[in-house]
Amino acid sequence: MMTGEFLSSPEMGELAKTMVKVQRALAPVCKDAENPFVK
Repeated sequence: MMTGEFLSSPEMGELAKTMVKVQRALAPVCKDAENPFVK
C-alpha cells in the first residue's frame, strides 16, 4: 500500500525530473507498417 510519505519523498521528485529528461531525448516512434489486429 502506498502512503503519502512515499509519494512525496525527495527521491520521487528526482525520479520525475530524470524521466522527463529521458522522454525528451527519445525520438517518437514512427508508424511504418499496418497492424492487422487493430481495425
